[in-house]
Amino acid sequence: MGAGRPRDGEGGFTSVELAMVMPVIVLVLGMAVTAMVLVVDLLQVTDAARVGARAASRGDSRIEVRHQVERLAPQGATVHQRRTGRSVTVTVKARARGPAEWFPGLHPESSATALMEPGVR
Repeated sequence: MGAGRPRDGEGGFTSVELAMVMPVIVLVLGMAVTAMVLVVDLLQVTDAARVGARAASRGDSRIEVRHQVERLAPQGATVHQRRTGRSVTVTVKARARGPAEWFPGLHPESSATALMEPGVR
C-alpha cells in the first residue's frame, strides 16, 4: 500500500467531511462579518452622538448639531436632541446593515450627554 493511496473503504471520506463542514465554515464567516459591521456602526453612532452632544453644549443650533452628527453617523441614522436643565443629550440610532437587518433589535444606538458651556442659554 503506497503512502499517497487511501486504504480500502476510506475513499471519498474526505470529500464527505468537507461537504459537511463547509456550510458551518460559511455560516461562521458570515456571522463574523456581520458582527464586524455592527461594531463599526456602533462606533460610528457613538462618535456621532459624542460630537453632537459637544456641539449642542457649545450652543450650536439644532441644524448645525444635526449636520455634524450626520457627517459621522452611518447613512440614514436618526438624531434626537433633548435638553434638560443645564445638560443636553444627543441620541443617534442607525439601521442595521447587511444580514443583521434580518434580526429585530440589532440596531446600533448610542447616547451622549454633556453639560452646557458657561454662558450658553
